[in-house]
Amino acid sequence: MEVVEKKYRDTPIDNKKYAKRLTDFIDLLVSNGKVIEAKYHFKNLYESKPNHAKTIRLGYLLSIAKFDNEGVRKFDKLLYDSKPKDVEICWFRLKYYLSVNDYKGCEDCCALLLSKPIKNEYLRTTIEACLNLNNYVIASHLIKYLEKEKLTLNSIGTKQLRKLVLERFVNSIVKVKCG
Repeated sequence: MEVVEKKYRDTPIDNKKYAKRLTDFIDLLVSNGKVIEAKYHFKNLYESKPNHAKTIRLGYLLSIAKFDNEGVRKFDKLLYDSKPKDVEICWFRLKYYLSVNDYKGCEDCCALLLSKPIKNEYLRTTIEACLNLNNYVIASHLIKYLEKEKLTLNSIGTKQLRKLVLERFVNSIVKVKCG
């Protein structure tokens, strides 16, 4: 049994640290891919702290992981109503759009995210969107962002990005010659 789980299980429900320990335990379950178990425990958290910031964000991530469109809509509205930063809402939406392969939604979210300095976690998600969707529009924004922030990708990421851009360039040349 993990330390986080033991702390949660040893904490009585009426303890003021119960919600925090339950949240940490649910985070652990999600990170280990135990989404169904996390969803079960999340119900307890949601009943006790429905409008807490961490509850809303955790509910959003769980809804995305379970492909629960109704839950995503619900937690998107709750998150929006809590007035977070635009980039945070955009990042959650990007994660959702990635899960349902919504190319246009991903492009729009990545464009907004990459237009300003962002957290590494957000950057990782935009890189994932770019490379997994093999999307040139996102790649162009990503390249500009990396240059502006003086960042580089690892060799594998650079190789994939270069391949994506070269394919687009070759396709453009073929269109010009054949068109």
